[in-house]
Amino acid sequence: ATATIPGFEDESDDSSISPKPDALALFNPVFDKSPDGFGYERVKDRWREFSPLHNLGKGVPPAIVFLGTRDPLLPVPTAASFKRRMNEAGTRCDVWAYKDQGHAFFNYCNGSNPYFNATIYEADRFLSLLGYLDGEPTLQNKAVEATRL
Repeated sequence: ATATIPGFEDESDDSSISPKPDALALFNPVFDKSPDGFGYERVKDRWREFSPLHNLGKGVPPAIVFLGTRDPLLPVPTAASFKRRMNEAGTRCDVWAYKDQGHAFFNYCNGSNPYFNATIYEADRFLSLLGYLDGEPTLQNKAVEATRL
């Protein structure tokens, strides 16, 4: 939300330091706070203020998004809508949808979860393409089925 929603700075904040990130690596992000999205009950009438999907515009940082095709909290069509709106705002947005995976499918990094390495590998590649990391990713990208939207 700090990347898309202005106006929530505190008077005591150091305004010489922007809270806006230069790039986003989003793992199962909540884009839509509308009545049709996730988390509406937390923000209710103020959903439009807090909904990144509804606050995209020029200057939003580039993003890479990871989700599972069976995530009940972040449907693929919502991620596709986010990507489309990001592109319309002139911002790069890469979306990776991992087949038959649910919410937080990549969370376990005990060496036996190929999705952890696959998502971190793609995040590294993305950040390298933007100039924030040097060199190729050092992780091994184990073969998993994913679609780049």
